[in-house]
Amino acid sequence: YVLPRHICAYLIYKTTFISLKDIGQMLGGRDHTTALHARETISTLLSYDEALQHDLELIKNMLAFFKPMTKVEHERNLGVFLGYKLSSTSKRFKC
Repeated sequence: YVLPRHICAYLIYKTTFISLKDIGQMLGGRDHTTALHARETISTLLSYDEALQHDLELIKNMLAFFKPMTKVEHERNLGVFLGYKLSSTSKRFKC
């Protein structure tokens, strides 16, 4: 089950403003080094694995149907996902 998690971390990193630390948290409470390793692994595999290149293109095309979000929208959605509230005055998360 490692490859799907690596692909997920790679796509989240490449298509959002979410930090490696938060990606690790989203993927089962892992730390940022897990997300970093996933990004590096998938980047390396993409340099020579044509099947993975094709699969990622299919996934990206499926995801293209979703409306792109601004950085603030990403932060707000991530905060909800991780259980934080976004402070309306400071634009920072509060527990």
